Amino acid sequence: MGPYRVGLIAAVALAMASVLFSVVGPKVLGGATTEVIRGAQAAAAGTGGIDFGKISRILIGLLCICLASAAASGVQSWIMTGVTQKVVYRMRGQIARKIARAALVLRRRHHVEGRRALAHDKRRGHAEPVA
Repeated sequence: MGPYRVGLIAAVALAMASVLFSVVGPKVLGGATTEVIRGAQAAAAGTGGIDFGKISRILIGLLCICLASAAASGVQSWIMTGVTQKVVYRMRGQIARKIARAALVLRRRHHVEGRRALAHDKRRGHAEPVA
């Protein structure tokens, strides 16, 4: 896997980043929910209200985290698709060469066996003349 090492390492790093962002996202969303509850409680007590500015900043941060997770996942998928295509292309070439060699060996073996059979028939006097 030497020629694909850089791509694989990058794909693993991007997958880890995507998972990290996916795990952090709900925690940030929980912060927005907590802020809404605090504001609702303050409004009910008559001491304040919901701070929509703070909630919007939290939600914009959450949007950035979700976009970063999606981007990391997409780039990781793109890299792995490229690596997979190259590996499969190389393997198909190797298999085609092996099949070609095997066919050549079989043709040679068939030719040799045919010559042996012909020689055996000639010794026994059963050979037919070739036109």
